[in-house]
Amino acid sequence: MSQKTESLLMSLRSFKVHRVPAGSAHVKISGLGVIDSKQVSGLPDGALFEFCGETFVVLGEAGLGEMLATAERCAQIITLKDIGPVVARLGIRPNSKVVEVGAGSGYMTISLAHFVGENGKVETHEIEPKSVALVRKNLESAGLGDRVSFVEGDAAEHRGAGDSDAFVADMPNPWDVLQFAESSLKPGKWAAFYTPSANQVERLTKQLRIRGWAQDFAIETLERQMVVGEHGIRPSFEMLGHTGYLTFARWLGAEAAARLAGKK
Repeated sequence: MSQKTESLLMSLRSFKVHRVPAGSAHVKISGLGVIDSKQVSGLPDGALFEFCGETFVVLGEAGLGEMLATAERCAQIITLKDIGPVVARLGIRPNSKVVEVGAGSGYMTISLAHFVGENGKVETHEIEPKSVALVRKNLESAGLGDRVSFVEGDAAEHRGAGDSDAFVADMPNPWDVLQFAESSLKPGKWAAFYTPSANQVERLTKQLRIRGWAQDFAIETLERQMVVGEHGIRPSFEMLGHTGYLTFARWLGAEAAARLAGKK
């Protein structure tokens, strides 16, 4: 049985989760105080732990939701409602190689690293050194640092190796990296582009079609919870509405693209 690298403490009052890395002498529990990881490292999952008058339940290692919830942020993030469609539609799975452009605070980077598994790889291109530093920190905290390599600089000036299974871009001008995406992807693989405005979707889609990409489409995901009460159920008055648009397209290779572009 492998040794736990961390424990999760979930408050039974607020259900807030705190991550406690194994071997950490001082872990701050917000609003309560500091504990030593040795106090909980030997406790089995499901055990109750009393601390400063509050009861916590000990859980296993963090899942993706806890990794993202406890990550630091410095910019607008891509949320799970948009991460899910990207991972599913691009077919990202263990052993995948994914090229990412624009890391921000690293929420998508963490998610991609989580899904490619121990033998997969994420190559992240980021122009801002501060973002690179923050994303590295968040990845190390999530235990996923060895799955991601960083390339600093303008991705539009780079050329890929043609061996990638997926391409993801979060940037205001994604049309500038289409040539890089084309040189990165294996024929038949998909790319996803995250943009905040409809005008960007329109300009991107026109460029995708001019360059001979196939099967392009754009979506917006909206998320609203259902409130279940003792006497019935209703939709929540609050919802996670517009955060951005997702544009998907498939690269079929240079020869097919030339044929498709010639039909326009």
